[in-house]
Amino acid sequence: MATENNSVPPQPAAAVTPPAPAAEAPVAPRLNQVSLWALITGIASIVLWWIPAPFGVAAIALGHIGLVKTKGQGGTSRGFAIAGLILGYVWLALVIVIFGLLALWAMSGGLDTIENIDTGMMNP
Repeated sequence: MATENNSVPPQPAAAVTPPAPAAEAPVAPRLNQVSLWALITGIASIVLWWIPAPFGVAAIALGHIGLVKTKGQGGTSRGFAIAGLILGYVWLALVIVIFGLLALWAMSGGLDTIENIDTGMMNP
């Protein structure tokens, strides 16, 4: 008995192409902590200007370090470092002006002049 061969020859398996990768969402640049602290200490140096050196000096130092660490990155971290530097240098200028005025006042007689005005006795 003859057998009929109605079977279809096997077809090669179709190549399975992987799905196209989904477009990755842009990743925001990381916030540089040094730059953030430069801004915080810069604000503190202006708000608490009568407290000696630590905040203003820290703002200037951290601002420079933050600028170096964010070089070429841009974004808010670099802006924070620049703002901290500006506030730190504004504090430094204020301190120099205030101490300069105090020094001039002290050299011109300072409290002696005020005491003489109160008692009515002026030195000729």
